[in-house]
Amino acid sequence: MTKELGHKLTEDGLVIPLSVMAAPAPQIELIDALLEREAHKIVIGVDPGASGALATINLITGAATVDDMPVTKQKINNHTRARVNPVAIAEWLQDKARYCVLACVEKGESRPTDGPVQARNTGASWGLVVGVLAAKGIPVIDADPAKWKPVMKVTADKDTSRARACLLWPDMAHTLRLKKHDGRAEALLIAMYGILRVQRIKAREAAQ
Repeated sequence: MTKELGHKLTEDGLVIPLSVMAAPAPQIELIDALLEREAHKIVIGVDPGASGALATINLITGAATVDDMPVTKQKINNHTRARVNPVAIAEWLQDKARYCVLACVEKGESRPTDGPVQARNTGASWGLVVGVLAAKGIPVIDADPAKWKPVMKVTADKDTSRARACLLWPDMAHTLRLKKHDGRAEALLIAMYGILRVQRIKAREAAQ
């Protein structure tokens, strides 16, 4: 699933507050070093839940891809549950890791309405994703929903994420048409947010 994004990154009119874009200090030098290498030009966005997705955007061409989160099925208390598959994530990263500048992963926080099992699963999924990315040597930055969603002009309503992603990637609208495709849309938007963070880091460095 690929879409040429081109110069819409700057034409869309997104305004990014400096406080939102601040990257963890230990990672800034690493990201800068990766940007200096010709091959390292991909940003990954991740909605880390079992119903989430993995997206990439190429910093040079604007080409975007998105894939559903790989999962395994486990039977728990007579119910079949989907769980994030870290081995499959590692395989997905196999031909991408060396080109990756950073991965932007939605912060894995449980909601007040989540039960203890759901809260544990949220944290476990996030930990598995971040662990695999770290093992591949990819810098990871959290995407706090309270920050990335306003920046990308969406709300807690998942339909706004699908509508926004369809606006930015109209040729991918057929892959985002169903409500269950909200994870794909959010992974794409999180990847875009990651690109904007890189741009802000570089702009701040240039101004110093």
